Amino acid sequence: MECVPLAPGGDEHPGDAHRAAWARALPRSVRHRLGAAHGRERGSHLAGGGGVPRGAAVLRADGGLRGVSVRVCLVPLDDRPATWGDWVRLAELAGLEVTSPPAELLGRRRRPADVEALWEWLEEARALDAAFCAAEMLLYGGLVASRVGFEPQRVVIERTRRLVQLARKLAAPVYVSTAVLRAPAHPGGEEPDYWAHYGPTLAAYSELRGREELGSRSEPTLVQDLLEDVPARVVEDFLWRRRRNLLAQLLLVASAARGAFRYLLVGQDDTAPWGWPRADLGALQAVWEALGRPQSVGFGHGADELGQRLLARWLNGRLGNAPRVAVRYTWPEARRAVPLYEGDPLEDTVASHLASCGVQMAEDADVVLWVHNFPDRQEEAEAQRHEPDGAVQAVVEAVEAEERLLAVADVRYANGADGALVRALLDRPELVRRLAGYAGWNTASNTLGSALAQLVVVHHLRAGRLSSDGADARRRALLLHRLVHDWGYAAVVRPKLRAWHRGPAEPGPREDALAAEAQGLVEREVLPVLEPAFPGVRCAGVRFPWGRLFEAEVDVR
Repeated sequence: MECVPLAPGGDEHPGDAHRAAWARALPRSVRHRLGAAHGRERGSHLAGGGGVPRGAAVLRADGGLRGVSVRVCLVPLDDRPATWGDWVRLAELAGLEVTSPPAELLGRRRRPADVEALWEWLEEARALDAAFCAAEMLLYGGLVASRVGFEPQRVVIERTRRLVQLARKLAAPVYVSTAVLRAPAHPGGEEPDYWAHYGPTLAAYSELRGREELGSRSEPTLVQDLLEDVPARVVEDFLWRRRRNLLAQLLLVASAARGAFRYLLVGQDDTAPWGWPRADLGALQAVWEALGRPQSVGFGHGADELGQRLLARWLNGRLGNAPRVAVRYTWPEARRAVPLYEGDPLEDTVASHLASCGVQMAEDADVVLWVHNFPDRQEEAEAQRHEPDGAVQAVVEAVEAEERLLAVADVRYANGADGALVRALLDRPELVRRLAGYAGWNTASNTLGSALAQLVVVHHLRAGRLSSDGADARRRALLLHRLVHDWGYAAVVRPKLRAWHRGPAEPGPREDALAAEAQGLVEREVLPVLEPAFPGVRCAGVRFPWGRLFEAEVDVR
């Protein structure tokens, strides 16, 4: 493996003095880790995966800002509905025309995208008003590819420079997202193959080393004991990929500081208060501070929803009059609690989401973001009892009394909605139809970003700054989509589907049977509850885009 200097030269980086300043800003342990070069280039002996691409190449919507056709480009994080389809739905709500790469170029799960073909597609894009690019797709071939791929460090750096150069050539503003490489405690099929055996040990090792880089101390013998049973090639691969990815992100931050991008949003998913992901984020923030804390860079939690937050930010910048947001909590006294899969208090994460979307918190606000949080500690959605309580009724009454636009960020549980809240809202069909937005999926940051982005778009629609033709129907369709997926599938159908399946998370040859069973569950247990608020709703089918039960694409009309 070749060693790329910590601060390589080139037009896309700060001048020598600034370059030295941001390099010196890194903690010594991080400089040592980045400068270390052990072993050789990785081969394909640890690779795996495969899959079938999805269809639909270019996704469009009619309308535009103030009656003018507006065309935006999306290079998504991967081909999942959460990162691709949901972004397009949000852009359609705003009346934008969206162009995105052909599906066959995007890869699928562990099979990386055709990166060179993606670059050719992007460099030929014309007549754009804005471009939104997930760096992982253009540097590695997708989010999972950034975790398991073997692109040499020099190739990744060259692609990073290529992105900077493209951003400078485009007449349109470029918004870029990137996610710090995670080190999850449990395997989930999105890490290198060795994670199934050594993942928990490497996660513990990451936590100890991360604590050291963040100023704590650990016993050397404890670190040695942890790694005693882990093959050297595994540790080497783990450290090499972290160095490679962090170097590229340092260059992205330095380039954004010089104005290469209109905005760079750095996220992190499946993380904790300690660990190398946290230390890596701290290293990026140290460089950002050394470069004068430029407003063109933002940090926080989240990954899948970063593109939606960038779209909201662009709309606020393009249209002006960004909404002032009042934040309300179901349990205000618990707003400092830390959600699952994240490392900061919920209140701090809310603040970072508001900042990344280009909005300010205010009591004398235009709109309301209701954060339906947890009373003490967050639990998984599958553990809930779906029984209403006093807090749910208080939320319903508050939503009913609120005259301003309001969106609900349902973070009471992780990986699914609060069934008691959703049913209580659906018992009042007129109340549900008034909502500017709703989300309750995966992590707290995923939910917050989606709900807030919906709120921003509907705010501009109501203010007459976006094309209003068919806008209310599009808003209801997006609201239905979120309720079906976040509550209907994640909180109702998926637990029963897993119990019925009694097999691995990846259904394999039983996929068709499971899809049929899922559709039946949707029709029997979800649609009747939705019917009063969404008359005539029906399910045209269910599919598992990544061949696993965790996420499904439920086609409701």
